Amino acid sequence: MAKTTRNTGARPEALLATQQDHLDALHEGLENVRTRLESLQDDLRSLLAHAAELATGQEALREQLGTRASEPTPERTPESAPAPTVAAAARGAREVTLSGPRGANARGVFGKEGLTVLRGSEIADPMVPSMPAPLRALRQQLLDERVVVRARNRLTFAHDHVFSSPSAAAAVVMGRNANGWREWRDKRGRTLEDAKRR
Repeated sequence: MAKTTRNTGARPEALLATQQDHLDALHEGLENVRTRLESLQDDLRSLLAHAAELATGQEALREQLGTRASEPTPERTPESAPAPTVAAAARGAREVTLSGPRGANARGVFGKEGLTVLRGSEIADPMVPSMPAPLRALRQQLLDERVVVRARNRLTFAHDHVFSSPSAAAAVVMGRNANGWREWRDKRGRTLEDAKRR
């Protein structure tokens, strides 16, 4: 009976080649997963930015529809406007400021009624091109009602105006989307968000 000889020399090479093929496929799969995760991260950042824009736009729309807005007084001028800063401060409100590019320089009082931007505060001019439509409309409404007027080539609040949220007020002042909880600061440099946590 003849003995069969086994060719054992070729087996380790074939095994190594098979393992290398598996490793290459695994590496390719991991690369695909990494690329997909990076793409998902970009999508998430975009969604978060869009959500912030929608939230600010919603606040501006509420403002435009009259939620907690002061009654319009088109005939009022900067010279005849009252300055209720002391009364507001006496009710336990927090005085805050906000400044930025394109002439933004505002003072406000934050309390239970919302954020009151004070007479004489200046807003950025012009707005950024990406300013959402509801915020553009709110800003235009303030101009039409002469809440904001052009004085000495600057856009200035002719009298105090109550905004229902710090973000709507900040967006009008800055001429762009803004998170008012982080933009407005008190005299100690704390944001409204920081002060709220205390």
